[in-house]
Amino acid sequence: MGQRKTLTLLSLLLLPLFAAAQSEGELGVLLEPSFAAPKIAHPVNGAKSTVLVPALNTKYGLDRYTEEEWNAQKLGWPDVFPKAMKLADSLAKKIEPRWVRDRRGVILYGVIEDRDPFVSSVIFSEALHERMKSVLGKEFLALVPDRNIIFLFPKFGGNLEDYSVSIVEQYRRAPIKVSLEIFEISGNGCKVVGALGQ
Repeated sequence: MGQRKTLTLLSLLLLPLFAAAQSEGELGVLLEPSFAAPKIAHPVNGAKSTVLVPALNTKYGLDRYTEEEWNAQKLGWPDVFPKAMKLADSLAKKIEPRWVRDRRGVILYGVIEDRDPFVSSVIFSEALHERMKSVLGKEFLALVPDRNIIFLFPKFGGNLEDYSVSIVEQYRRAPIKVSLEIFEISGNGCKVVGALGQ
């Protein structure tokens, strides 16, 4: 039996095990750099170097879908994304940003740090927008240099440029790099409007 046939047979044998793990795990989406070349990915509106990747967080760790698993389970983005957003909404309701203020008490920016691998997905959550719009405005900006860190800035009257160098450095040091693209969050959803260093 050829190596390709052996690998195909092995994949088919492992699919039931993956399906069993799925029933026990959390389905979510990861924000990842496109250079990581994930097997299954979905574009982000306006993005050039960042994609959304569906994954499962099981007791065995984080599992990304292979093409074989995705096709065998007849999955599609319209099925997966709403389920992933339920998890993102749940995270958005419980996270507590650390706010950095100036001497007058005006918010300069916020930082979200969380060990949950799906925390970056909260920037697509309507619940995050609802929580933050009274603090940052109806439109605000987010950067995700690291899988577990999100920076939030007001879109109007903010000073993102003042912190761009430190955010780029954060990205360079990140154990799991994500993106230097700038995400705009509003009542219309989330889209990329630029990138640091460009």
